[in-house]
Amino acid sequence: MADLNKTNLSDFDIYSLIGADWLPQAGASQKYPFAVTSLSDSAAVIASYCAMKRDNKKGIFVMDNNSDILKISSLFCALFGREQVVLPECEFSFDSADALSGTADRARSAALEKISSGEYDVVITTADALCMPLPRPKGVSTEMPVLSIGDDADIDKICAYLAENGYSMFDMVEGEGSFSKRGGILDVFVPGQRRPIRIEFFGDSIERISYFDVISQRREYECPQIKLIGNRSAAYQNPSELLQILQKEYEKTGHKDILRDIELLSSGLKIAADKYIPLVYPKIFTLFDYVDASLLFVCEYANLKKRYEFIDWQFNENVEQSISHGRFICKDGGYYLSLAELEKHFDGRTFLLSRLSVNYSFKLSALAEADINESVVPSLDGGEAVDEILSFVEKGYRCIVTVRDGEREAAVKKLLTERDAPVSVGKVVPGAVCIVQSAVSVGIAFNASKILLVADAAVKKRAVRARRRGEGEKIKSFSDITPGDLVVHHAHGIGVYRGIKQMTVDGVTKDYIAIEFDKGDMLYVPCPQLDLISKYIGADPARVKLSRMGSPAWEKAKSKVRDESRELARELIELYARRLNTQGFAFSPDSEWQKEFEERFEYEETQDQLECTREIKADMERPYPMDRLLCGDVGVGKTEVALRAAFKAVSDSKQVAVLVPTTILASQHFNTIVRRFHGFPVKVAVLSRFKNRKEQQETVKAIKNGEVDIVVGTHRLLQKDIAFHDLGLLIVDEEQRFGVKHKEKIKELAIGVDVLTMSATPIPRTLNMAMSGIRDISIIEEAPLDRLPVMTYVLEYNFDIVQQAILREMRRSGCTFYLKNNIEALDVIAARITAAIPGARVLVVHGQMSPTEIENAWEQVMTHGVDVLLCTTIIETGIDVSFANTLIIEDADCMGLAQLHQIRGRIGRSSRRAYAYLTYRRDKTPSEVAAKRLVTIKEFTEFGAGLKIAMRDLEIRGAGSLLGEKQHGSMNVVGYDTYMEILKSVILSEQGIQEKKKTDCAVDISISAYIPENYITSERTRIDIYKKIAAVEDEGDFEDTLDELSDRFSPPPESVINLMRISLIRNLARGLGVTEVRQKTHNLVFFFEQLSPDAVNSLSEIYKGEMLFTAGEKPYITLRPRDGVPVIDRMEQFLKNLKSFIS
Repeated sequence: MADLNKTNLSDFDIYSLIGADWLPQAGASQKYPFAVTSLSDSAAVIASYCAMKRDNKKGIFVMDNNSDILKISSLFCALFGREQVVLPECEFSFDSADALSGTADRARSAALEKISSGEYDVVITTADALCMPLPRPKGVSTEMPVLSIGDDADIDKICAYLAENGYSMFDMVEGEGSFSKRGGILDVFVPGQRRPIRIEFFGDSIERISYFDVISQRREYECPQIKLIGNRSAAYQNPSELLQILQKEYEKTGHKDILRDIELLSSGLKIAADKYIPLVYPKIFTLFDYVDASLLFVCEYANLKKRYEFIDWQFNENVEQSISHGRFICKDGGYYLSLAELEKHFDGRTFLLSRLSVNYSFKLSALAEADINESVVPSLDGGEAVDEILSFVEKGYRCIVTVRDGEREAAVKKLLTERDAPVSVGKVVPGAVCIVQSAVSVGIAFNASKILLVADAAVKKRAVRARRRGEGEKIKSFSDITPGDLVVHHAHGIGVYRGIKQMTVDGVTKDYIAIEFDKGDMLYVPCPQLDLISKYIGADPARVKLSRMGSPAWEKAKSKVRDESRELARELIELYARRLNTQGFAFSPDSEWQKEFEERFEYEETQDQLECTREIKADMERPYPMDRLLCGDVGVGKTEVALRAAFKAVSDSKQVAVLVPTTILASQHFNTIVRRFHGFPVKVAVLSRFKNRKEQQETVKAIKNGEVDIVVGTHRLLQKDIAFHDLGLLIVDEEQRFGVKHKEKIKELAIGVDVLTMSATPIPRTLNMAMSGIRDISIIEEAPLDRLPVMTYVLEYNFDIVQQAILREMRRSGCTFYLKNNIEALDVIAARITAAIPGARVLVVHGQMSPTEIENAWEQVMTHGVDVLLCTTIIETGIDVSFANTLIIEDADCMGLAQLHQIRGRIGRSSRRAYAYLTYRRDKTPSEVAAKRLVTIKEFTEFGAGLKIAMRDLEIRGAGSLLGEKQHGSMNVVGYDTYMEILKSVILSEQGIQEKKKTDCAVDISISAYIPENYITSERTRIDIYKKIAAVEDEGDFEDTLDELSDRFSPPPESVINLMRISLIRNLARGLGVTEVRQKTHNLVFFFEQLSPDAVNSLSEIYKGEMLFTAGEKPYITLRPRDGVPVIDRMEQFLKNLKSFIS
């Protein structure tokens, strides 16, 4: 061990401090494993690290569960100074698998590739993951293509390899395990990569390989090579091989289940292949076949043994259920690594690490007790902690405080010196506290060597990940047009989109958008004018009457909507004006207490959280009232952002009101705020029906007298007897749950007060007010680091599946939420579950129970006294139970989309995988609307999907009461986009702002201008590109679009260049008052709304003998051709000359 008194800690390494003398010496010569006790999780990691450093070997670190796997892997990363491998678990699927995602398979594939390449120090895994079979080791790395710039490669063969290895082909790559081919460009999202890859071919040679952005689809930076990792589970590595194996097995057994899977495989479809693992792999391959001669660290063997008992039980249950349903199960061979087989790997290179002593059923080489203590170590978050650290110094300990950066180093040094503590920076000095910058953040006392590691409270949070914001793209773009959809044409009204039609006339080819109107009338809109068309969103499409071409009815409808919108416009303008003209309170800049409060947050903030916090605090420091909408999906940390705003308000002696829609949510927020504000002089109260009359009266009095700083309440806060002493901030949570009357009361309460509204699925009117600038908006799109998407199943109700789901959650010590929105049925279901699962603790909760009963029931849930919570939608809003990770919903087809999303958000709020089962009644076919909802909720599982779901819900069921009855009717008449366009116009009119009139311009010239199908094969993608091209307004847009097309699809052909030039010319002409440009034989004719005589005279000077001006109600200029000048060049130059005279 190094002499600490002479050690410079600029390259901080724990091993150099404590060595590994306190650990048994491992070696292959030893027959039996070693056991080390008195180790916490962090200490176990450090022990493993020191052993690996001493023996210069890689390791396998096995945990009994995955609850802290990200925390453990982060500590290993900090110790080794580079990323390590996490091998995640995955479950057996013997059914035809309604499972949503192959996320686990992709993550395992990426982990195996990294292991095979040797780019790691330790593999972190769990009992569940360790026992699962893996592909043949030789098939992971050696058979994967490695593509480099300059290589010769066949793009079609690469696509075939990708399809064969589990990738799915799409028009556009958006998620891991997908690929897209466009001519000589191949986009691939390889599992484990942070970004997708674009491979560009020149013939059969790879010309360029680049990473690109998923949102913009644009290249970012080049990479020299890429390895194409497979995307299959263990039994599915080679579908053609599997097919041959199944055909042989069918010849032996004649089992119908095998025949069905043979037919599916032959058709290129996926099957539940896990049941065939013993056929594919007579010998099970596991992690031990990949990592040889490494050290093995097994944490909490006693718990791991129990976990294996559950794995055995669960597997046997699945087998019995599958056999009873007539499915094929292999009777010979193994499906996974058993505990007995695992123990065969326990030798002299194995360390069994635990907190307490364990009675092992096998021999040990040695049993050691680590003299390490974590519980007594303070976290440096204030003066009291400094006193505790100094007490260790007095005992002869050498104390080292780790900080994350120079700023924290200075802050900690200041804190220590203010308490007269001797300080050293970077070097250990006897009797002083050493400060060192390090990513290692643990608090541990190594008693034998008398070394104390102290974690700065601010260091507990890992460095915030930088991430590009999508700049609102995910919110603004929510509709894709497909044939058969209703669309709205700006001039002609509502019709049915029939697809893109290509027409060739006199050798000139163009694409047109075909729209069918009433009586079968067809309109063909040139694709450059796609900006005149939008998707219809409003009423049920079956009830919408198509517009009649040539009829004045459409203009009359828009005029009527315009008149009806004036009342709403005036209300919005009045709200906005009153906000700006009302004298608010300008809060002070952040204090030291504010910084300390934020540093005490025990989790890592996302970049979005920090950005939203900055935006909100900046608003609060302005002299007029804030009105900001905070949008973020369930579980992304909106509450923490709001609490930082609340602390800022309280710091300036202002009161804060937190308004929530339910009593349960009020109770939860109250407990969260009390915990979060612990140690600060802040008085918090709650006002809801959980409190009796006397308690409510006392709280009301305390609010009025200013004795309460923060009050959390339901609608009770809006009653007349509530009077605040000095309200500074109103926080409204779950905004979408409050009705119109409640919002009127909120407006009265919020006069002159800063308002922060929070929602995961905001109502469209609120969202649009924010997007149009009437309200400010902050968006949290990024999920916390350790959150996993909820595995979502949509299926017919099956009690066997329900029973298995509940048992699985009970075995991992979790809680299941079972939702049935029928109070009378809850007791019947409870009795059935109790009979089927003896010992299950089942509790029924619903809104008709008394406040005391609900509060007591919720207390049982929060203290983990319940295995199954049977309830109504009372759990819908805001409830946070980290150990609840299974959700079962009966009659899910009867619920709204946003409601389903909110309820699903009640689970998956920890690092454990969560499961949601959305069921509908057997033999019942959900309605078209219900089916769309269920498909959508299954489709949108990623974090950040709440905003998409809010817009899709509007699309599926129309606006309904979301916008109010009058606005709803208006929107159904003209569609969402047209309605919002009219509303915006009316708002400008009411404000006295003259809206710049947009002149549309039709361009009809004899030149081929279209996107060939062999350039962009997908019609959906072609429409998207037509939209982009239609928006080309200047040379900058032109070059940017040209660059994007070249990047995504290869350099565009002449017809696409022509299309872009026509769009550029069309937008230039619109700004000059040109309504139409038409080619007659060889002449160009420009039609105008009006044209000044000066402009005509100036043009006549340039085009002597080539131009003819015709006056009249609709004046026009005829321009003769000029030899050798292409018509499109002639047209563009004329408009540029015109612009110079007009401007």
